Amino acid sequence: MANLKKRLASFQTRVPTVKDVARLAKVSSATVSRALANPRLVASLTRTRVEEAARKLGYASSSNRRAGRSGRTVLAIIPRLGSPFFTAFLDAATDLLSESGYSMVVGDLRGSTRKDGLFEQALREGQFAGVMLFSGSIPGGGTRSTLQLPVVLACNDIPGAEDLALFDAANRDGARQIVSYLIAIGHQRIAHLSGPPRNIEARERRAGFLEAMDAAGLKVDPNLIWEGDFYLGSGVAAAGRFLACADRPTAVFAANDQMAMGFITELKAAGINVPDQVSVAGFDDIEYSSIFDPALTTMRQPKAEIGRLAALELLRQMNDVEVPERPSRVRLGCDLIIRNSTKALRSGAISQTPVSSATRKSRLLTRPDIAAI
Repeated sequence: MANLKKRLASFQTRVPTVKDVARLAKVSSATVSRALANPRLVASLTRTRVEEAARKLGYASSSNRRAGRSGRTVLAIIPRLGSPFFTAFLDAATDLLSESGYSMVVGDLRGSTRKDGLFEQALREGQFAGVMLFSGSIPGGGTRSTLQLPVVLACNDIPGAEDLALFDAANRDGARQIVSYLIAIGHQRIAHLSGPPRNIEARERRAGFLEAMDAAGLKVDPNLIWEGDFYLGSGVAAAGRFLACADRPTAVFAANDQMAMGFITELKAAGINVPDQVSVAGFDDIEYSSIFDPALTTMRQPKAEIGRLAALELLRQMNDVEVPERPSRVRLGCDLIIRNSTKALRSGAISQTPVSSATRKSRLLTRPDIAAI
């Protein structure tokens, strides 16, 4: 804790002034004011130098602040506001950022492709000091170099974006663990309710499912892999597919808790008992998983830890502190949480003792860059 406070102290600098920008750009304060308020009145090269100095210092002119722009505001982009999955990540990130004088604005991409363009424009115009992407895409389909500001990925990797820092859960390993658990308690015919096919995390969880089945010598029925979208509705739809099966699976691994809950709710409405007639497991351990009926067996992501690490990395980038040659690419281990939604299929299987929240400490599964932060 002492080391963390010491690192944060290095980020807690005073708010930059127009004189600071003028000094860095090697122009007068009046030129800075003109360049930012009326850029057409200033020569192109001078204006560029002033804008670059302002961006490096995180300076926002009074006119920009009135327009909602701030050099000490971070943008977090998530797929959908209201999703319970992102709450713990955002809470931890905003707590850490606020200690260093930064605030966070949260925007979502749901319902309108125009939002993506608006986010890209805001980032290009320097309305934010940095951006934390939970969305699995860069606004405008660009790269970090096109945005020209600090970028950190959290929970969702982006294909071809290995130059960006990433903090995520070890999704493949977590999926392999929970499916191996289902197999260990006697289940062999197991269905998988997957996430959206373009999502890397969904693909990793599906790969973990397949690896666990293969390691146990079990054949995967392609008709028992049901595509979802990480939301309740696709879990409800998957329940219809389950009910229509002539040879129903004895267990279902849903790629996240929301889909698992939608699936169970629809089965209950149809008179199917979980776990007596089918065991159901999810992934994420969102806030409601422990009080859902039945309480959900799931993989617990270290959500708060991921949020804190992502925020700390963003602070490091925004303040040019100890920037490594290679970006941090860290995936943290998950904990298997056994609850009442799963049940042993045969006698002699491993016990169904619930696992407490303190059972295992999350572990690093890839580069241990945390020590460098």
